[in-house]
Amino acid sequence: MPAVPTKAALYFESVEDLGPWRILISSRADRNLRELRRGDAKMFKIVMKKMKELSNGHFSDDNQKRLTGRDSVVDIFEAKMTRDLRLVYRVDCFSEYGSDSEIQALCVYGLYTHAQLGRGDFWNSMGIQLARKGKEYGRRCAFRIPVNKGGNVYTPASFPAMPVQEASSDEYLKNIAIPQEDLDELHALLVLEKFVMFSQALLNSIIADVDVTHPFNPSAYEKQIIEHPYSCFVIGRSGTGKTTTMLFKMLGRERAWRLQQDTMRKPRQLFVTQSRVLAGKVEDFFRKLYDSFEVSGWNAQELKNHDPASAALKNAVARRHDLLDVDDDDNWGSNLPARFSELEDEHFPLFTTYDQLSKLIEADVDVWLSKAGDSPVVWRTSDERNMMSYTIFRSRYWPRFAERLTKGLDPALVYSEILGVIKGSEESLHFPDRLLDQATYEGFSTRRQGTFASHRKRVYDISVAYERLKRENSHIDAADRTHALLRLLQSNVNLVGHRIDYLYVDEAQDNLLIDALLLRTICSNPQGLFWAGDTAQTISVGSSFRFNDLKAFLHRVEEQHQLEVGTSAAASAEPPTMFQLSVNYRSHGGIVSCAHTVISLITAFWPDSIDHLAEERGIVDGVKPVFFAGWDQSTVRYEQFLFGSGSHEIEFGARQCIIVRTEEAQAKLRSEVGDIGVIMTVYEAKGLEFDDVLLYNFFEDSSVTLHQWRVVLNDLADENDAGRQSAPRFDPIRHAGVCADLKSLYVAITRARKHMWIVDRSDKGEPMRTIWTARNQIQNCTPDTDVPHLAVSSTPAEWEEQAKSLFRAKRYLQARHCFQRAEKPYSADVANAYYLRDCAKTKPVSASKRLQDERLFAFVAVADAFAQCADGETSGANDRERSVYYRRAGESYQEAGRRYFKRAAECFERAAERAGTYEEREAVRAAKLYQDFGDVDNAVRVVQHHKLQRHEESASIIAAAKLFYFNRDEIQKGCLLFIDLDEAVEYCADRGLDIAQAAVLELMGRWSEAADVHLQEGRVLLAAETYLRDDNPKSAETARDVTMRVIWEQIAFGRDPRRGADVGGIEALIQELRARNLDSDVADELQTFEILASKDYQRLKEIAESLHDKQWGANERVSGNLLLAMHFILERRRLLGVPVTTDVLVVRLETMLAYVRLLRDYQSASNPSANPLVQKLFGFRPHGEKIFTILRGTCLHGKLGTRAATMPATDDGILITERDLEDLFRIGLFDLVRAQIRSLQSLLSEMRALEGPCLQMFMQGACTKSRTECPYEHIAEEEFTAEHYNMRIRAHTLALTILGAVDGLVERPDIVYQERLWSSKLYEALHPVSPKLGDPSLLDVSSWFPKGSRGRDALHSWVRPQLYSLRSSQYFHVTSAVQCAWMCFAFNDDAKAAHSIISNAPLLQDDEDALRIDGIEGSPSALQFMIHAVHAPSSIRESFLHGVDFVRYILEARQAIDMTVLCNLFEELVAILVVSWHLGGEMTQQIRRLQDRPPSTSERRFIMLPRSWCLAALRHRLANRQNSIIHLGRLVHAGSAFISQILEPRTTGSALYYRGTRTPPPGISNIVVSRICHALCILGYNFDLSGVRNTIVQTMSALPKRQDLYYEVYASAKDWHDLARATKRSLQRSKLDCMVWIASRRFFKSGNVAEVPPVINILFDSFQDLEQQLRALIPGEPQEPLVRVPKDMPSTPLSALPFEVTTPEHNELEVESPLVESSPDDTIPVPAVDDDASDVGDELEHEDNGQLEVEESDTDQKHAAARKIQFRYRQKRSRDNSLNKSSGDAVYFAACLAAVETLPIPPGYYRKVFLGPLPYILSCLQTIEMRIVATKHDVKKQLKSADPSTYEVLDTQLTAIGKAHRQCEQWRRTLKPESKFHVERNVLLLKRHATDVNKFIQELPYQLPRGFSIHDVRDDLARGVKGIVEKEVACTTPPRAPSAQHQ
Repeated sequence: MPAVPTKAALYFESVEDLGPWRILISSRADRNLRELRRGDAKMFKIVMKKMKELSNGHFSDDNQKRLTGRDSVVDIFEAKMTRDLRLVYRVDCFSEYGSDSEIQALCVYGLYTHAQLGRGDFWNSMGIQLARKGKEYGRRCAFRIPVNKGGNVYTPASFPAMPVQEASSDEYLKNIAIPQEDLDELHALLVLEKFVMFSQALLNSIIADVDVTHPFNPSAYEKQIIEHPYSCFVIGRSGTGKTTTMLFKMLGRERAWRLQQDTMRKPRQLFVTQSRVLAGKVEDFFRKLYDSFEVSGWNAQELKNHDPASAALKNAVARRHDLLDVDDDDNWGSNLPARFSELEDEHFPLFTTYDQLSKLIEADVDVWLSKAGDSPVVWRTSDERNMMSYTIFRSRYWPRFAERLTKGLDPALVYSEILGVIKGSEESLHFPDRLLDQATYEGFSTRRQGTFASHRKRVYDISVAYERLKRENSHIDAADRTHALLRLLQSNVNLVGHRIDYLYVDEAQDNLLIDALLLRTICSNPQGLFWAGDTAQTISVGSSFRFNDLKAFLHRVEEQHQLEVGTSAAASAEPPTMFQLSVNYRSHGGIVSCAHTVISLITAFWPDSIDHLAEERGIVDGVKPVFFAGWDQSTVRYEQFLFGSGSHEIEFGARQCIIVRTEEAQAKLRSEVGDIGVIMTVYEAKGLEFDDVLLYNFFEDSSVTLHQWRVVLNDLADENDAGRQSAPRFDPIRHAGVCADLKSLYVAITRARKHMWIVDRSDKGEPMRTIWTARNQIQNCTPDTDVPHLAVSSTPAEWEEQAKSLFRAKRYLQARHCFQRAEKPYSADVANAYYLRDCAKTKPVSASKRLQDERLFAFVAVADAFAQCADGETSGANDRERSVYYRRAGESYQEAGRRYFKRAAECFERAAERAGTYEEREAVRAAKLYQDFGDVDNAVRVVQHHKLQRHEESASIIAAAKLFYFNRDEIQKGCLLFIDLDEAVEYCADRGLDIAQAAVLELMGRWSEAADVHLQEGRVLLAAETYLRDDNPKSAETARDVTMRVIWEQIAFGRDPRRGADVGGIEALIQELRARNLDSDVADELQTFEILASKDYQRLKEIAESLHDKQWGANERVSGNLLLAMHFILERRRLLGVPVTTDVLVVRLETMLAYVRLLRDYQSASNPSANPLVQKLFGFRPHGEKIFTILRGTCLHGKLGTRAATMPATDDGILITERDLEDLFRIGLFDLVRAQIRSLQSLLSEMRALEGPCLQMFMQGACTKSRTECPYEHIAEEEFTAEHYNMRIRAHTLALTILGAVDGLVERPDIVYQERLWSSKLYEALHPVSPKLGDPSLLDVSSWFPKGSRGRDALHSWVRPQLYSLRSSQYFHVTSAVQCAWMCFAFNDDAKAAHSIISNAPLLQDDEDALRIDGIEGSPSALQFMIHAVHAPSSIRESFLHGVDFVRYILEARQAIDMTVLCNLFEELVAILVVSWHLGGEMTQQIRRLQDRPPSTSERRFIMLPRSWCLAALRHRLANRQNSIIHLGRLVHAGSAFISQILEPRTTGSALYYRGTRTPPPGISNIVVSRICHALCILGYNFDLSGVRNTIVQTMSALPKRQDLYYEVYASAKDWHDLARATKRSLQRSKLDCMVWIASRRFFKSGNVAEVPPVINILFDSFQDLEQQLRALIPGEPQEPLVRVPKDMPSTPLSALPFEVTTPEHNELEVESPLVESSPDDTIPVPAVDDDASDVGDELEHEDNGQLEVEESDTDQKHAAARKIQFRYRQKRSRDNSLNKSSGDAVYFAACLAAVETLPIPPGYYRKVFLGPLPYILSCLQTIEMRIVATKHDVKKQLKSADPSTYEVLDTQLTAIGKAHRQCEQWRRTLKPESKFHVERNVLLLKRHATDVNKFIQELPYQLPRGFSIHDVRDDLARGVKGIVEKEVACTTPPRAPSAQHQ
């Protein structure tokens, strides 16, 4: 506290030589004296002499002549100086600073001439007005103390202090009416004039003609406030002198320090307000007042030489007079340091705004947080774009709130409620998120917060939506800022450094309550607080404030502080005193009284809404406000009386204002009356003063109803009981709107100084008019009275003065009007530009295109307006103004959007030219906008022209420009920004700008290095071209290799050779390379690419054939080319469709088989990732140590699927580890194989060539369907050849061979179904439904697959899995068993092995098999009988019988079986029986044993069969096994039953089916029946037994007889001769088979013909000879007869042979030889048998006559296990076929394990660490490097399409990425397993490296772009670091599966 009291510090010494009477002069008197001093020095001396006389109390008649009448209580005097000049004064009483009493003094009003004195009535009015101060005041003014009795010299009297604001109670004085013409002048003299002590300092300034402001004399009550030594609250209505008392108090304390500065510290005083204008005005006034103290002791010469202000202050004052918006002044407060803690004593007293103060504190907080290791605050309000304002709330947020929430609510009041109550109240400090919860807010009482008492839920919902939008837009509001600062300051108040000593807060109601706590926190003196304001004016947006709340809040704050520091209550600070200022110095009593009634209504009904104050008084009375009443729509428009009409329009003056309620009303009135004057809304008028105010339609435009307004009538009390009785009952919620309207009404009324007119046509104003009228506070003007004169003319100077005042108050529309009246068009344009800007800011930010365009056009109009103001050369604007106008134009263009950025930059550039010391800032903004627009050239030009290279932001612009130029391939421009090209190369390398780096190297002529860069980044084609431009021969070789690489990458699996690359460039390179010497392999590869690129697949096929002919299995390069060629061939055929011809199909399947085998070879190869050929084929290449790049578009890349998006990537492809690549490679092969399986499936379902020929077309010669509609192949009969048959069989066997080749590559279930289908199709192809289509005898397997070949082995390898997969529960198991058994023997050269395979089938060993011959458990299985029939070992004599029993059982038991399969078996049994009986080798012995038979008995040694049947019987080698025909009858019966079940399935209950359906096509049934008939006739022909033949004839005669039936020839036969004839001719037209008559040459003589065509006769010597003749036989061609049998040749009837008679219980055909006799006509002559022919058929004896040995352990479980082991072995290194789990540590463990021996590293602790934790760290580094590379790729990808505005960020990111990549590579090189570093085995250094690696990886997320994560390597990293740094023992076993997952 100052030692010198404030009251003493404010004391001024009187003028020397003056007497005891103190003289106070008015501002008018001061002007008069200065004018005299400048104009008439003699007269000045006369006046000074007169004043000296008066000061000595010489009150002679000339010196004290009354101007008032004799009855006046307070006299006004004149003192004569010359004949015409008078000095007018009066005697007054005042109290000096530091005095408790009052003393008489002289108040000089001025110097007047006789004319100026005018009439005396005015001075009488003044006396009357002064007398109203009270009788005591009048007595003291009239009291005189003469020096000498009877003399006219008096000494001033002294009195005790008079009670403050005592008013006169003299009713007489109250009732004296003062003429209205005097009231205005009285108000000017008594209210507006300020009296200053006539001190020596003032006199000196007059003499020196220096304008120095001196403190005026305040009232006694104001002096109490000024002299109060403790904290205080000062409340007063507008114009009561709050700011004056605050300013004088500051002045006193500053003056006190000045007087004792050697012994006391300078007080730090801080004045804070919300308005820059107010802060500037107060500072200016303070400086002037303070200067008056400084010059008080100076002489005239010193005064003349004195500069009253520093240059900085002058500049600041000059800026305040510029035509600029002070809040837009970016230099405001620029004289202050950046941080609050850096404020020095010379900065005080400090006058600032709350916003500026917050920024100073924010700067300190940032520094403190940075030192603490935290990131700086992100809510810095220095970036105004982040700071919330009501304009943003209204334009951007309010339209986005739900209409149900905002309907009927005022956005300004809602915004105030959110900030002032929900977020800015005291209670908000107690919530974690610093805003009230809904329950607390809605729980507030109505009396406390009544504004939205009935809408609190809606308001709170709006606040929730507001907070959400604020977060989305990164906005912060005033409450957020204060809360954030409070959190830090309350915990560490010292972070702001030296706190202030005294705090002065003006207009405190404009702050939030929590702002007061922040201000209190930075003040160290609890007794140094001064809070001033008026809550009756809280209509400002964002405020919801009461002084009582502030007082109570600060009281609790002080109590809490005392508790924290332990201060007792007794020692606590003096509580703040509340002062109320009630004297209004702005308006006269008439206006003040009217306004007070409004306040009294507010306090009466809403006592808690504002603070209670004493009644406000005016110093003088004045004209009562006029209320225009009784005007309505039925009367003449009163606007013509108020505003004029037509040519007689009235214009209001400069100091007059029309106030309306809303902006809509403002626009409406202006449209009706034009620009007649200043028209403002209530909100716009706040803080302004006018002489006259017209309040227009305030009540009419109110949303409050008349009924609601009537509630104020309750306040009339006894004044008007009737009015009160009609008033509604008060409801605080219902009538809340009246309170808000009354506050606005108070603001409107108090804007007037002299006259107030209220114009309203609505009845809603009647309640207020009634109250005012009842209290005699208004004049009522009705249509029948004279309308008072409203308008007052003003001079242009007055208009200009008012325009500047309005401009400074930001009332730009009104300022424009005033400037126009002042004839200042340029200034009007400036005001208009600012007005347009305010309008543009209110345009909502919306998604609507229309609203967006409106906002854009509005800002463009603003920018154009400002630019026009700045461009005016004759405007008279100074450079500072023009610079600001250009800046505002630039900002508006910038707000309009990116397309106007260039215009904005041009404006900022022009602003920089006129910005003086701020040139750099504006130039930087221009450069930045050029950059954001994309005009990098101009951005660089601005930086270089203004020499801004050292500026931080400019440096970033240059850095971004470098990136821009290099990214856009503008290499030369980019190089100009570097000192030399080497620096440019280094720059590009650091940021991964490889293209630019190569270009710079090319500029330097370093072609090889440039090509290396291209090659490293995967631009292989460009690298090859660049290598060729180098003269070095080595580069040419590299170019060749690189070209081959790009070719292979272009034709890799999955890629289209003509997409994704410059095919023309590749072809050009090929031509250039061909000019050089190339080896043949390279030439083949080049040719392959050209063919693929040209899509000449015919040539590609030829190449594939030529490659296939080479030894491709031994030449890896050839096999690779072949695999590639076949891949494209197969892909093309898959895309073009399925071939329709069998030969084409075979070619494709052969290609597919070779393709699959090659894939299988590559799949089984070890370490395929290291195989260069595999790399080329599958499109991947090394990217680093154990890291590979999978090229995009390849089949491997396609296998990644959606995972590719999350994996590290480069420009060319995806990064992957070696281990994961091998897994992916095998998965890719697996999928390629599966694709071939699917292709096979497609062939099976779509290709007609595999379905066989159309039977209808074949049998009838025509088909009812067209060729395209028929699902079968239409083939002419002549096309059915053995070659065609074998081609179809080969197609099926190739398909099965392919499936066999892929077995083990894929899971078994993927192919088992395919194998089953294809094997079934193969059997059908081997056994066509019609014998004319071919038969197995035509099969030529050896020509396809020689013995011992892979294909030959594959023919039977798939039979076993199919057979072993069969179960008796399957519907088709019997059919499949027969098919598999037949094919197993057919394709297996080892009959023993085949029998072993079949016998071990689970189906045949199933104990629960229901197919038992006898139907009981333990009896033989029917399927075992089937096997014996198909292949009967020599030890099983009953094999044929078993076959017959199988057929019989199947038919009788109605077992499901394919009818064609059963038919094939039936025909085979017939052939076996015929051949084995008649041509068997043991028949000789049998016949010889029958010599005891009658002589008529003879032996038959020849047969007639189809050629194919005989070959089939010979192939089964059963011809010498059958010695009994006991089952002949059963076989015939089975044939008859077979026919019946086919023709009558429902009647017989048949289970026969065809291809899975029980209703086969009719043609199939006809053919099968025809075949059975044919087989039965063969039996009858070869066994001359009447019983057999009769049975057959009966069966045939029972057949249906129709012409369209294929068996019609049998059905229509009348007897056996017809059947025999039909049998012989059955194969007459077949080209594939024929009927043959066969006999041994030993039994027949040459030249005898046995049969005539079409039967072919064959005589054989041995069975080998027979087989050769049969195969050499060409069916369909004429044959020479070999044997002719004479008709008389004897024969032995079959009846002589021993037959076994079947038992009747089986219901079989009964054959009894004694009863059966052959007719001589039916016998066939049999030649005599040669005795030496007994060995015929011996060749058919099997070399092993014993039981076939069966390996019991050869079970299906073992085979399944073997297949599974094989499959798992081939994929043993793939844990789960998942690419999401890295196995990098396992790879590095293996590498470390290998390096242990090679380095070597002996056993010991280092070895344990080397093999244990180190692989984890290496794996983490590998993963991190991949992630870094991928991140660099992502950033470079963004760079390609990035907006230039983001280049700065991208440059920073690329720099950080490059640094991290180099560091990671360095760590990998240092720690890799084969590094020489490990040879030293330095454990300490290894620990240090591990720690550094850990730190490096942990810091990466903070250094690299957002999204870079190390989460998936944290565990492995921690494991590795812990194992090396912390533990002494590490594991020596391979690490577990790691947790790292590649993204």
